[in-house]
Amino acid sequence: MWPRSVLGLVLIGFSFVALPLLFATLRAGIAVDDLAARSQRLVMQGVRVTRVNERLAEQITDMERYVRQYYVVGDRALWGLFLENKALFGDTLRRLRELDDDRRLASPIARLHALGVQLDERIPPRGEPAPVDAPHATLDRFAELRTLASSITNNSNAFIDAEVEQLERAAARSRRELSWQAIALVPITIGLTATFTLMIAQPIRRLTAAITHLGEQGFDAPIAISGPPELQALGARLDWLRQRLRDADETKNTFLRHMSHELKTPLASLREGTELLTDGTVGQLNATQQEVANIALENCLKLQALIENLLDFTAWQHDASRLRLSAFDLRTLVDACLAQHGLEIRRKQLTVAVSGAAFELRGDRLKLRTAIDNLVANAVRFSPPAGTIRVAVERDDANARIDVMDEGPGIPAAERKLVFEPFFRGAADGPPGLRGTGIGLSVVRECARAHGGTIDIVDSPGTGGHLRLSLPIAAQAHPGDV
Repeated sequence: MWPRSVLGLVLIGFSFVALPLLFATLRAGIAVDDLAARSQRLVMQGVRVTRVNERLAEQITDMERYVRQYYVVGDRALWGLFLENKALFGDTLRRLRELDDDRRLASPIARLHALGVQLDERIPPRGEPAPVDAPHATLDRFAELRTLASSITNNSNAFIDAEVEQLERAAARSRRELSWQAIALVPITIGLTATFTLMIAQPIRRLTAAITHLGEQGFDAPIAISGPPELQALGARLDWLRQRLRDADETKNTFLRHMSHELKTPLASLREGTELLTDGTVGQLNATQQEVANIALENCLKLQALIENLLDFTAWQHDASRLRLSAFDLRTLVDACLAQHGLEIRRKQLTVAVSGAAFELRGDRLKLRTAIDNLVANAVRFSPPAGTIRVAVERDDANARIDVMDEGPGIPAAERKLVFEPFFRGAADGPPGLRGTGIGLSVVRECARAHGGTIDIVDSPGTGGHLRLSLPIAAQAHPGDV
């Protein structure tokens, strides 16, 4: 299902391309937030536990000091200060229990609490003498308290170190996951980009190909473009234009055929009458009359040749791709075409050099003879008097080549793209009175295309014009060929 517009397709394409990138960004953000939250929690917990442990150490020190002083001076005020610090010590232990979420410090906290209770048992009530060993036993309890407080600090530090290591491992794991994710997303993103690019580009390429075919090969192939509605509509309008051009082309060809046929009959009568005058059949002409009759006959012949070329051209346009295939010797066909121009070659005192061995070619002999004849006629027309025309017939495994070279003015670079167009005549189109119709080379191009070959202009130092006709050794018949 295509989107309703090219814009919709572009937006969908960008959305699909952006989704993997957005997913990667979200994953990276979540990983960073998780690491940051764990780090913050660890730091806060470490700071709180450290502060509580510091207070425990201070309170144990204060209680020990007050007890020592109490044993020395026996002042009950010191006993009261001890009890106040002992109450604070109990509050600190409760705070420590609250911070101990995973109960890793439960045992030392319970031991601290038990030793704190025993302190009251080691100190005698007011007015009673203290046991002989009371000071030493009480002070030993404070040593145990300091040891336990230190163990809590050490446990907290070890826990923090372990958590830091876990965070480092988690960060490394997140980096690896994000790296693999990026590696996986790159081909996915490239694939999605390529897919949507092709979805947009393919209809455009089909339009381009249709336009190229319309301009180079004719108007018979229908144009149907799939894709977004805008491009489908454009394809439909292009097909409408194709039909209009086809109708116009058929109308033109019909007109040319009818006009050519209509002109042939009166022209034939005019030529016959002029020939009777020049032959003296109706009476002897004086010199002036003979000159006028010769001029009239010459122009009748030129006009007849022009009409025949028009008929040949329209026939080629109408039926160029229909080949009547047969096998024949290409060198023999070239020699026959050269012999047909023997009179003009002798008149201009031209030298013709032909090279190449005989070999068999499968193609439309009549159409190829017309094409080769046009190449030879072109070389004869542009060759200077007493010049040389070289014709080379060669082959390889799959193709045959016919090179026709003359010593004329050559084909200017500015005209090379135009010389094969119908009715084009260049600036140097032969001597006055012998200008061509501009049809011959276009017929050669149509013949080459029909056989699956090419006609090219070759740059050859030391020569004037150099045209190369390349043909497959075995041409393939099109459907409907005879």
